[in-house]
Amino acid sequence: MDGSVAYTETIAHPAFGTAVQNSGVFVLTRDKFLLRRQTMPKAEEMMIGPKTITIQRDGTEITRAIPKRMNGFFTVLQAAVFNQGISELPPLPHRITSTTTGWTARISLRQSGGGSIVFSGCGEVLQAIDLEMAGNQNRQIRFLSQ
Repeated sequence: MDGSVAYTETIAHPAFGTAVQNSGVFVLTRDKFLLRRQTMPKAEEMMIGPKTITIQRDGTEITRAIPKRMNGFFTVLQAAVFNQGISELPPLPHRITSTTTGWTARISLRQSGGGSIVFSGCGEVLQAIDLEMAGNQNRQIRFLSQ
């Protein structure tokens, strides 16, 4: 692996009308932050640190605190994408289901606003993440290489 993982993403939100398609790569930085470098349809970078997210788009930089309900998601995302020992993460409320074609792990967000995060893969490989949020908001991330 060259330190990056390619992805495609589909975002559905009632305000969009039609789903938005994005693509790019996730990169683990030297200081162990997760960098989401979107290349299509428009260039954007999102640096995910331990407590904040910084977005750079169109020459503007915005930093925001990570919402408490999303802490678990970003922790698991970084560990899963870069094979950093998911079993060593702090306990999260989840349900794992195994089938002949792979596995899924569902983390409920009921206590923090509703929805769930579903990680799916086969063997040791994470293949997809689906965020099912309140208000018919959905985000699907598919990993193209690992």
